[in-house]
Amino acid sequence: HKPLLWAYYNGINEARVAMRSGRWKVLARLNAGRFPKYQNLTPTTLAAAQAAQLTDFEIYDIAMDPGEIINLAGRGLSREAELIRQINTGYTELVHDSPAWTPVR
Repeated sequence: HKPLLWAYYNGINEARVAMRSGRWKVLARLNAGRFPKYQNLTPTTLAAAQAAQLTDFEIYDIAMDPGEIINLAGRGLSREAELIRQINTGYTELVHDSPAWTPVR
């Protein structure tokens, strides 16, 4: 029953955090799309990821719109605030529980 959340710091687009909660999919950008691409979370980049803010949310009802055509964010969806709270909470838990990768030289 816990939402599935993932972050991809080297994604091809700016929506780098995603969450699936039942029929809902929520996407978010990090720092309004100004978060740099990282291949790995090192001690330095992990700190930046932990400080990043989720912005520019997109919400899709996958059951009714499997092609993710209609972004429901900002359209009066009764669950919007709860879904945004869930993705924010999930991202905070994920990034604060992530280990930093230290490259071997």
